[in-house]
Amino acid sequence: MKLLIIFLFCLNIFQDENSVAQSITWQRSYGNTHINEGYSIVQTPDNGYIAVCRDRISIDEKAWVLRLNEYGDTLWTKIIMNDMPVKIIKTNDNNYLILGAFTDIIKININGDILWQKGPYGYSKIFRSVKQTIDGGYIICGWKITGNIVHPYLFKISSNGDSLWEQTFTNGIFDGRFTDLTISNDNNFVMTGNLSDTAYIWDKLFLMKTDNSGNIIWLRRYDTLEYYQTRTITNTIDNCLIVAGINGNINKPLFAKFDSSGSLIWLKIYNQSNLSFGELRSVITTENGYTFTGVWDTVGNFTFYVLLLNTDTSGNENWHRSFGFNNEDGGNEVKQTSDSGYVIIGKRGYYQNDDMYIIKTDKLGNSSPIGITSISNAYPVAFNLYQNYPNPFNPSTRIRFDIPNSSNVKLSIINILGEEITILVNEKLSAGIYEVEFNGRNLSSGIYFYRIESGDFAEAMKMVLIK
Repeated sequence: MKLLIIFLFCLNIFQDENSVAQSITWQRSYGNTHINEGYSIVQTPDNGYIAVCRDRISIDEKAWVLRLNEYGDTLWTKIIMNDMPVKIIKTNDNNYLILGAFTDIIKININGDILWQKGPYGYSKIFRSVKQTIDGGYIICGWKITGNIVHPYLFKISSNGDSLWEQTFTNGIFDGRFTDLTISNDNNFVMTGNLSDTAYIWDKLFLMKTDNSGNIIWLRRYDTLEYYQTRTITNTIDNCLIVAGINGNINKPLFAKFDSSGSLIWLKIYNQSNLSFGELRSVITTENGYTFTGVWDTVGNFTFYVLLLNTDTSGNENWHRSFGFNNEDGGNEVKQTSDSGYVIIGKRGYYQNDDMYIIKTDKLGNSSPIGITSISNAYPVAFNLYQNYPNPFNPSTRIRFDIPNSSNVKLSIINILGEEITILVNEKLSAGIYEVEFNGRNLSSGIYFYRIESGDFAEAMKMVLIK
């Protein structure tokens, strides 16, 4: 299994009038020779994570599940079902439910042990989202396929995964689908999606609220919002709803706020001057507004990046961040973490060889530059370069060094001929204790040197790669 080490975590210190907060931040991608894309992630009680990822070979889809520690290191990985996973949620009994797009559902514990597995419930259905209900069961939304037509679909199961009821909504809906759902404050269900009245007019945004038996309480159709495709919905602190997706007319991100009866309060089209394409795929309510993730292209040549957008309660931008590698990258889900930061899961795109991509940020959306780890916010009294560990190594090793004051640092790898073969660090660093992971998978066995330079300080040490 290939693990592309592209990460850095650090203890970032942000100070306001009253407090100092610390956040671990990092970026990593995880993959193999297959097509891998991360769709959903949860934080575990030890501040680590469980992530679910597709593992696709040709048309064969499997669910790849990874447990990570708080720094993104892999603790275990498992292939657990023959389905593409679209959601993972933490359950009321501190276990985890994984929803497969093609109607497989599995419940695991924190060690990845299977507690129960159900499905497939029927290949004429597609599942998109799941929430646990007040009775301990689960409500699932998606769509049901009949011939060439699809209709919005709800499915209720018990806490053990047994079918309780299902509802397919066809009245007045020629074609339509649910893309996400939330549980309202009165413990009923609110779904978002798109519908059409005829074969010629499609993608009208709609919301539906049902009781917890699937009976419609209200249906709101927004006929003027054609080609406004929704991807995600969440509750707000003031008992309203936030919906996000894409304005398909101009391929720009959209987000809108509705009251608890489904009436539109405001709608925003996120349209920076240099934005060629954008879509929002996940939204959460945060303390002072809303945070979204998705994908955007600011170049116009199908170069996609992960977008992280934070707004106030009126939908006005507070800040945005962009992550990625000049490729087909994108974010699929964002969650707030226990340190008030964010974790985003999505993909790094390569032709037929995507990798899962996970980003851990601080509360302002900042994430570490790639390649170096800050392992302490202590202030060393002198420059120090330490022996790499392990040594000898195959294929990766860690190099630690101390910086007593803010300075420009260069850390490079040199071969036995004295030739510089790679630069691991070349930037200004604050005072602290740092560690870099070096992977020599593309090098032959032999003796190498690593050299640090910072102002008048320079030192080199030997390391041995044995394959």
